[in-house]
Amino acid sequence: MSERLLVFVRHPEIGRVKTRLAREVGKRRALFVYKSLLRSTLVLARVQAAMGRSVEVWVAPGRRLQAFQSRWGQGLSCLAQTAGDLGSRLRVAFDRSLKQGICRTVVIGSDCPDLTGDHLKDAFHALRKFPAVLGPAADGGYYLLGLSQPIPEILTRISWGTERVLETTLTRLRQKGMRWRLLETLHDVDRKEDLYETIQVVGQGGGE
Repeated sequence: MSERLLVFVRHPEIGRVKTRLAREVGKRRALFVYKSLLRSTLVLARVQAAMGRSVEVWVAPGRRLQAFQSRWGQGLSCLAQTAGDLGSRLRVAFDRSLKQGICRTVVIGSDCPDLTGDHLKDAFHALRKFPAVLGPAADGGYYLLGLSQPIPEILTRISWGTERVLETTLTRLRQKGMRWRLLETLHDVDRKEDLYETIQVVGQGGGE
């Protein structure tokens, strides 16, 4: 199998997901939003798996892997995220794909409700010509990263969660003389205003 989709998620627990959003709308509503986003992302992942693409769901914290697998990950290959910052955890997942002979690997999170199968199709296609593909997020980060070869420099010493993530990543690629492809810019859901710009969540929240 030459293509793999990695999905980085957190086990949904109140107070431990969407913490920036929770400060504005409350922990219960933030959990409700996160579960909605997670469901949509896993539907997308299952479609990719049904198409014959390798799919791995990487779960944090690792100690909650079994609980996540039984409640959310039926039919999917779920693995525990390792310790360290996001960059080091991504490097472990990308390195694993490379060692297993995967030619094109794309990683997504569960924060982008506008992400579709067409974006994934474009990303994998781009990796046939470019060593890297990125999906820019409107907040200055990215909702998707794809690699066809190891580039550890773009995952090291990054100020994750800031508006400079994408800019820093592109600078590192430029310094290495590498070409890349950018997809269209989409919105992540991290703040209260993002709810109305994207999925227009209404009501007072709640959920399971």
